[in-house]
Formats: sequence, C-alpha cells, structure tokens
Amino acid sequence: MSIAAVFQIGSLGDSIVSVPTLLSLRDLLPDCTDYLLISRFDSNVKAMPSHVFKMAWKPKFEINYQAPNRGLKEFTSLASLVVQLLYYRPRYCVYLMPIERSQRQIDRDRLFFKIGGVKELIGFRSLSLTELTPRLEPQVTDTEAYLKFKRVWGDEAKLKFPTILTRTAARTRRKRKTNCREMAHQRAAPPIASASSYMPLFKRILEGHTGRVDRGIAPATRRFRQL
Repeated sequence: MSIAAVFQIGSLGDSIVSVPTLLSLRDLLPDCTDYLLISRFDSNVKAMPSHVFKMAWKPKFEINYQAPNRGLKEFTSLASLVVQLLYYRPRYCVYLMPIERSQRQIDRDRLFFKIGGVKELIGFRSLSLTELTPRLEPQVTDTEAYLKFKRVWGDEAKLKFPTILTRTAARTRRKRKTNCREMAHQRAAPPIASASSYMPLFKRILEGHTGRVDRGIAPATRRFRQL
C-alpha cells in the first residue's frame, strides 16, 4: 500500500472547502489508505488545515513548514520538508491549494515535489478563465469547493462531486412541502354523529333483549323502579 501527500495551506475557510476533495481521495486513489498532510504554519491566530481535516479524515503523518520570510529560517524549513518527503516517500501528491494560484506558482510547487521524490502529481494545474468566471445565476459549479474538486477529478467531477441542493432546488422542495400542508388543512373533517342518531340502534339492541321498549326506558331502569 502506498501513501499520498496532500498539499494544503490557508486558513479555516480554505480548509473547509477542501474537505469534499479530501474525502474523495479514497475513490480516486484506492491503493492509498492513509495520507501525509503538508501545510504551512503562518501564525497562532489562524487555524491550521489539520484542525479541520482531523474531523473529516485524520492524516497519519503531518509536516508543517514555516511561512516564507526570505531568510535562513525559511530555507532551513524547506530543506527539512524535502528530507521528510524523501523519508516518507509518498507516491502521489494531491494539490488542494487555493484556486487563484497562478501557473507560475503551480510550476514552482510541481518542481519542489519532484525534487522531493513524488512520482505522480494530481491537480497541479491552473484553472481557466472560463472556469473561474461565475455565472449570472449562481450554481454549485461556481463554488470554490467544486472547482478544487474539478481540478483533481477533471471531467468526472460532475459525477463524483457530492450531491447537494442548490438554492433553486431547495426553494422548490420547501414550496412543495408548504403546498402539501395547505392541502391537508383544507380537507374537510369527517362529520361527527350526534347522540340522537344512535337512539334507533340502541332501541333495536334493547328490543332484542326484552322484546319491546317501553317509552324509551331501558329494562334495567324499569326493574329498578319496580323495586
């Protein structure tokens, strides 16, 4: 069994929109049962990607490198990252970086992981202007979560992306439920029979026991008066 490296940086929101792609890796890479999370430590104020990913699928290993500061500390941190990649030897690396990354940045990241010994790079491409341009009517395919998913899955994204309700579909479902409730309230209640309507039935029952009914008085009542 091989291991996959997952490259993700950013704050809380960037990590949340990457969760659908992260969970889909079990289908995309069935020979990988665990993954190595590679993320950047910016500050104690921002939430790390591992804080979010652990709630969805806990990584087996984690590598955190320092934020770029153009100094010896940054060089040492990146060199340590390369050494750890060579140690863990992940076969794949899945790119979960923000969708606004330029092709130049992606090429730099691709070269870095090639140096680290990764054989197969997944999702290391920039999105086209057509993909990044939102439509007049917002769709699920315009969200960052879907675009990250598409960058990894390609044309299969429409079939593999988790099914969720769009605003239009949710509005239609709510309207249908409201109409069903209104129709249920408008239905006429079944008529409730009055006590007088049951008197003929009572008389027939009493006649079956006594042969007749005297002035509508039950036999038990007549016997009580005779006493």
